[in-house]
Amino acid sequence: MRVETFLKRNYQLHHVIVIPHYDDEIIGCYQLFVDAVSKPNKAGNDSIVIMPVFCGEPGVVESDSHRRQESLQAMVYFRSTLGKDTDNIGICAPISLGALSSSILGYICGTGVRSSTKLNCIWFPDPLYEKHPEHILIGNFGPLMSSVATQNNPASNNVLFGYYSINMQAPYVQPLSCKEADGKARVCEIFTSQAGYFSSHGEATRFEGRRLA
Repeated sequence: MRVETFLKRNYQLHHVIVIPHYDDEIIGCYQLFVDAVSKPNKAGNDSIVIMPVFCGEPGVVESDSHRRQESLQAMVYFRSTLGKDTDNIGICAPISLGALSSSILGYICGTGVRSSTKLNCIWFPDPLYEKHPEHILIGNFGPLMSSVATQNNPASNNVLFGYYSINMQAPYVQPLSCKEADGKARVCEIFTSQAGYFSSHGEATRFEGRRLA
C-alpha cells in the first residue's frame, strides 16, 4: 500500500513538492495529483503546492519559462480532465537554492501550518537514490530540514518529510496499474520539451513510488 493511501484514510493532506526541474513533480509524484483532484475522503480534498528550486550562482534563480508553462498546462489538465476545476493545486514562483532552507522553515513554523487540520507532507528528491547532481544536492536538504523543523517547532505533529525519486530503480518504486500508467503517459506528453527524455525513459511513465523519512 502506498504511504499516502494509508495516511489519506484519516487525514486531509497538503503536499509540498520540492523540484529541481519542471516535470520532476509528474515523474515522481503523479499519483499525488490524481489523489488531489479525485473524490475527497471524509476529511476533504487534498492540496498540492509545487516549489521549484534552481541551482546556480548565489542569489540567482535560473528558471526555464517554457518548461514552467508546460507544468502549468499539466496542472490545468489535472483540474479539468481528471477532476473538477478547482484551485487546490498550484506552482510557486521559483526560488534559489540559497532561499530553500528559509522558505521551508518559514512554511513549517508559520501559524497556518501549526493551526492547520491538514497533515502536511513535504517531498524532496531522494538523495540516496537520485543520480542527477542537482537532485542529490536539493535532496540533501530533506534530512537537514526535518532536523531543524523538530528543533524549531517541536510541538508541531502535523508535518511529515518524505522522498520521491525519478530513478525507477529505487527499491520502493513500484509498477503502476495500466490505467495509472496510461494517465501518467498522457500528462508527460504535455512536456514536449522533454519528448526525447520520455522516449528513451519509458519506465518513467510506468513506475512510481515514495518513502517517508
